[in-house]
Formats: sequence, C-alpha cells, structure tokens
Amino acid sequence: MPYFSDNENLEIGENYTRGMLADYLNTRYVKEKIERRTYVTPHYSSIIFFSTINNTYRSVEGRLSDTIFVFSRGNYIIGDNESMHKEILLFVRMDDSTGFYYFGRCNYYEEYENLENYADSFYFLELMDTRFSKNKGIEIPDLSH
Repeated sequence: MPYFSDNENLEIGENYTRGMLADYLNTRYVKEKIERRTYVTPHYSSIIFFSTINNTYRSVEGRLSDTIFVFSRGNYIIGDNESMHKEILLFVRMDDSTGFYYFGRCNYYEEYENLENYADSFYFLELMDTRFSKNKGIEIPDLSH
C-alpha cells in the first residue's frame, strides 16, 4: 500500500480539516472513525495522529524540543509502526474551531516517564520532515520547563 505522506495534496505547514483529509484519503467521512485521535487509513499504509492542544480530554500535549512532540498516555496510538510497515503522520490544531496543521512523518517512541513538572506518563514523536520552529501557522506549547 502507498503512504499518505506521498499524496500530492499534502504540504507540511498547511492547514487541513478532517473533511479535506477524508477526500484526499479517498474515503467516506465517517465521524466515528476519522474524528478519533488516531486514525488508521484504509487505503494507505499510514496512521494519522490528530492532536488538539486546548482539548477537553485533560491530556497534556506540546513540544519537548524543536523536533519532539509529547503527549500524555491518555492518547491512544498504535505502537511499533515500523514492524507494521506503517508511517505515522502528525496533525496539530489549537482547539475545536480550527483546522489541523500538518507536520509530516514521525518516529514513534515508547513511554517516557517522569517528565519534569508533570505527574503523567508520556509518549513522544520525533518529527522527521520539519521542525516546529519552521511552522509559522501554529505555536506549539513548550513543555520542556
């Protein structure tokens, strides 16, 4: 199966709605599927991670460095993407009223315990195609302090 990151309609730093992404994925918009925080694409070998910074889930999401995205374990993601031959793509928005900015492909890392100043356990993604500082459309909260 092809990778969704190779889709000619996707560009790092651009803003997309879930409806636009469903069209690009060539799939029906099924609210119970594409509105989840992680979405395994039916026609591509890709997993999409949707992050909402100001969310109602009480999860902590933001950046640990210019390339590391952190999310609390209250989020669900499929691990070991390499053995499944699937890529992970990161889309981030500030709140429910905005679209998602595309940050490209990521490497997935296992649980990261005891992030300073937070009680939760965390997971993290490493950006492969860009850096947070290069995206001017959205300011990702810095969790490193």
